[in-house]
Amino acid sequence: MPDQISENKSLIKRYPKVLVVSYNCFSCGGATGRTLANLFWGWDKKSIAQLFMSNEIPDNDVCYNYFRVTDIDVINAFRGKKTAGLVYLKKYDHKNKKYDEKENSLYDKLKEMKDKRKIKMKFFRTIIWNLGLWKSKEYYRWLDEFHPDIVFVMAGENCFVDKIGLQISKRYRIPIVVYNCEDYQFKDYSIHGIYGILFQNMLRRSFSKLMSKTSHVIFNNQPLMKLFQKKYQINASVIYISSALKKCYIESPKEKIKISYLGNINNRYVSLLEIARTIRKIDENLVLDVYGRILNPNAKNALENNRDLIYHGVVSYDEVINILSRSDILVHCESFEPDAIIDKRHGFSTKIGDVLAGGGCLFVYGPKTNAAVKYLIKNKAACVVTEKERLEKELRNLIHNEDLRAYYRKNALKAAEKNHDIQKNADRVYSIIQNAIKEGYKND
Repeated sequence: MPDQISENKSLIKRYPKVLVVSYNCFSCGGATGRTLANLFWGWDKKSIAQLFMSNEIPDNDVCYNYFRVTDIDVINAFRGKKTAGLVYLKKYDHKNKKYDEKENSLYDKLKEMKDKRKIKMKFFRTIIWNLGLWKSKEYYRWLDEFHPDIVFVMAGENCFVDKIGLQISKRYRIPIVVYNCEDYQFKDYSIHGIYGILFQNMLRRSFSKLMSKTSHVIFNNQPLMKLFQKKYQINASVIYISSALKKCYIESPKEKIKISYLGNINNRYVSLLEIARTIRKIDENLVLDVYGRILNPNAKNALENNRDLIYHGVVSYDEVINILSRSDILVHCESFEPDAIIDKRHGFSTKIGDVLAGGGCLFVYGPKTNAAVKYLIKNKAACVVTEKERLEKELRNLIHNEDLRAYYRKNALKAAEKNHDIQKNADRVYSIIQNAIKEGYKND
C-alpha cells in the first residue's frame, strides 16, 4: 500500500510558478485573453500570476493573482504623481463589465487616430513606459511575494511588454518562454514617416533582445513560426488556438437554416456585406446574423442599415456558445483590401478553434495567403472561397446540401481533436515550461 501511495503521488503534476506578462488579462469574453488563459487549462491556480497593462478587469479563474498597471498609471508617474497599479486577488464574475471606465487606456484611443498621428503616439507611449517611473514599491512587493520560477511573455506590438519580461527574468535569474501570434516585427512602419521608422527600430530591437534570452517560442500557426525561424535562431513550437468546447451543434430539422457570423468586424465588413448580399440572392428568406464588436463608424453604419443582414452587437461568451449550437453555417471572413491582405497574412482568428471544436459547419471567405485559410483548406475543415467569382456557387451548394455541411462538420471535429484540444495543448505548454526551467536562465 505505501508503495502504491508513493506511486500515485509521483503521478501528480508539480506546477512551477509562472508569471504571465501580457498586455491583455486572462478573460472569459475577450478573444486574446481567453486564448492566453486556455494555454494554462487545469493548472494549479496558486502557481500562476499575471502582470497586465490594459484597462480590462480579469474575469477568468485560471488564476486569482493579478497586478494591473495601465497607461493612466504610467502617465501619472511621468507627471510625478504617485501610482501603485492595482492588485486583484480574487475571482471575478465574468458577467461584470469588461472594462474599468475610470481607466480609459491610451491604447484604446490610438485605435481611433489617423495612421501618422497614431504611430507618433505609439512611439512616445513606448518611451514613457520604458522609463519605468511607474514601478512602485507595491509592484516590487507583489513580484517578490509571488517570486516566479519562469516568465511567460505574450509578445506583440506593445514592445514595452518585452522589456518588462526581460527585466523580471534578470531580477530573479529565471528563464523566459514567449507566446507570439502576430507578425508585427516584420511590418513596414516606415510608410508612416520618421516616427514610423523610429517605432519600427524600437520594436525590432526590443524583440531581438527578447529572442536572445528566450528558451522557447510558441506560435499559433505554422506559417508564422516559419517566418520567425528564418530570422531568429529559436526553439519553437506551434500550438493552435485551444478550445474547451465539445460538440455543441444541435442537428435538428428547421424551416430555414441559420447562418451566423461571430467576431470582430472592422475591415471585414465589406466581405461580410458581399456574403450577406449573396445569401439573399440565393434565398430571399435567409439572412446573415452578425454578432461582434465594430470600432469603425463607417462599418457600423453600413451594417446597421443593410437589409441583407441583422447586426446584433456584442454578445457574451455564453451567448456565443449558444449561437454556435444553433447555427447551421458559421461564417468567417477577411478583407480583400491590398493592405489588409498583407497585414493579416499570418493571422489566425481566435474563434476558429471554438467553431471547429463545437462541430460547426464553417464557411470562410478570404485571401488564399491568410494562414487560417491555408490551414482550413489543408484540413478540409471548412468550405473555403478565396475568389469573389466563386462566392455564389459555393454558398449555394453549402446552403442546399446538408450532406456537404455534415462533411465539413465531421472534418472540423477531426481537426479540433488533433490540434485544438485544450487539455492536450495545455500539457504541451507544461512540458515546454518544465524543459525551459531545466535549461535554466540564459545569461549569455
